[in-house]
Formats: sequence, structure tokens, C-alpha cells
Amino acid sequence: MRTEFNINIYNGCREELKFVYCKNVDKPENHFMHINKYCEIYVFVDGDANYIVEDMIFSLKKGDIVIITPYEVHKAVLQKKGNYERFYFLIPIDAFSYMTVDPLKKILEQIKIYHNLLSLPSKEREEMINLLYEMKKLAENKPTSDLQMYSCFLKFIDIIMQNLGTAEDDVVTKNSQQFPQILSDVLRYIDDNLTDIRTAEEIAQHFHISLPYLSSMFKSYINIGIKKYIQLRKISYAKSLLDNGRNVTEACFESGFNSCSYFIKTFKEHIGTTPFAYVSDKKPDR
Repeated sequence: MRTEFNINIYNGCREELKFVYCKNVDKPENHFMHINKYCEIYVFVDGDANYIVEDMIFSLKKGDIVIITPYEVHKAVLQKKGNYERFYFLIPIDAFSYMTVDPLKKILEQIKIYHNLLSLPSKEREEMINLLYEMKKLAENKPTSDLQMYSCFLKFIDIIMQNLGTAEDDVVTKNSQQFPQILSDVLRYIDDNLTDIRTAEEIAQHFHISLPYLSSMFKSYINIGIKKYIQLRKISYAKSLLDNGRNVTEACFESGFNSCSYFIKTFKEHIGTTPFAYVSDKKPDR
């Protein structure tokens, strides 16, 4: 079962807010590391799943909230085939720019304290889950107005805002863990040297480890090969450059690609469209 609803927030917002509910029998191989340009707020409901954001792994319980900032690499990690239920929002970064105080900006500033994971007290957790099911019913009972859905969404954001300052750091720590030190060091090295890295072999040589060992670590913990991971991080950076006004050629070379044709091919592989089409779709007069 999948329920989606796009909320047209206001005329000045360039893109719509997306609400999604999913409940299905799912498999680990259906989930991949990915990026997007939105703030994603994910709420776990049921299933045997962990969640990866950058170099952190979270074990989840019902009602846990994972907040992913734009261009962060992330994925759900299912432990086995089985039932998997969740809600998520894809929120344009300018969704609250009409407000005097932007709540999304405040959430993104503070969520790093909790390493992207917010675990609410039981009363607020139940209130939030009931609200999300209410939004699901509204989305299914068409026609539903943007105003009804947006009103519920604002209540959801308010629950997060009210609990950002009270969530316990140790609760988050118990439900999260970092990758092994060597893998964390490699991920940090890729972040710091992204545009200069040309091959995975360079990284293995820098850390004095074999490429097969490095590749096996990425496969074991991230379920993606290191070469694909480097591509994804470069595409993430290129996507942010395009979103901030760079043309395709500039985004190609500034993100560390040395061939425009290869950049276009890789961009389409990860994003599903060419960078030219991506830029064209962003134009407000479309």
C-alpha cells in the first residue's frame, strides 16, 4: 500500500511538499543509497529495519524520526524480507520562507546535535503517529484540500519543534552507532577530498589497505561498492551546484568529473534524468 499527496504550499514556493505513506512486504535489495535536494523527514512505524545517514547507523523503534538534510547520502537497511511500514515528507528548503521565523531552518540547525535521529517521549510519539494516520486518511479521501493537509503538517512540525530541546542525547546514542573507525576515516577522507579523488585505488593506497578489503567494507556496511559511492557523492555535490545556478559544464568539473559525457551518463544513472533536463525542469516558467 502506498499513499501520496502533494501539497501546493503557496505561490512563492518553487516546489510542492510531498507526503508519503508506505506499507508493504519489502526486501533488503530494494533499498539503495540515495540523495535528494529536499529536507526529508522519515518516521519509522514497523519492520526489521535500520537506517543509514552518512556515517551513522540507527536501529529504529516505532515512532522514531530520522531527519535528513539536503544532499546527505542515506538509505533504509532492511535486515530481512518482511513487513515494512513508514511515513516520510519531502520538504522544499524554502517551504517556510514566508514566515518571520523559519521552523525548518531551526530544525536543520539543531538536528545535528542528535545525529539526525529524534526519539520522542511516549505521549508525544503516540500523538505524532495518530496525526500521521489522520493525514493518510485525508489523502485517501479525495477531494482533500491543501489547507487540511497543510494544517496537519504544521502540527507535525510543531511536535518536532517542541521536542528538539527536550530529546535526550543518550537515547539517541543507544540507538545509533558509527561505522568501524577505518570506514569512518575513509568516508571523512572522501568528504574532504571529493573533487580531487579520481579512483578508489587512490583511497586504498592512502590508507595502506588493499582495494578488495576496502570494497568489502563498503559492501558489508553500506551495501554499495566504493566506486558507486564516490560517484554518488560527486553527483550529490553536482546536484547542489546545479540547484545554486551553476551550468552543466561548471557542475561537471567543479564536482570532480573530468569528462562531460561521463558526467551526464553518471548523473542520469543516479538521478534518472540528464543534468540538462534536470536544470530545465527547475525553471519556474515550466
